[in-house]
Amino acid sequence: MPYVPFFAGETVTAGKLNSRLIEEVMEWTPWASIGSFATNFTANSGNPPMMRKIKVLGVERWEYTGRIQVAALTANTDTLAFTFNANYRPVAERGWPNVGAVSAFYSVRVTLQTTGQVRVGVPTAAGAGTNAIILDGLCIDDPL
Repeated sequence: MPYVPFFAGETVTAGKLNSRLIEEVMEWTPWASIGSFATNFTANSGNPPMMRKIKVLGVERWEYTGRIQVAALTANTDTLAFTFNANYRPVAERGWPNVGAVSAFYSVRVTLQTTGQVRVGVPTAAGAGTNAIILDGLCIDDPL
């Protein structure tokens, strides 16, 4: 079914246009207020991880930004980094190859599970020095 932002004959105003084409459902919210970090993981003080919910043409999108700190991520190990509260969990698992700090140019695997767990990992070749996961640009379209 196509998305119809206006009814036939309805007066289109700038305010209606802005709110119906792209609508902010939840403003940028720090992860610390919508879940909890696992042991050894923290929010970066200058660029904390955040989430927002918007609707684009009626389809919900969850967006993420910021940086998660960890003392050192153990290579070749699936590691729990964070757990979201119930209202911030998708109905299907999502995953991304992502940027990590000090990961020897290897991607950090980031998954968001239906349990709300954010799990991360790096390949053995990245070594054990990865100390941050950068979330900028991650998003989920139609998470529910």
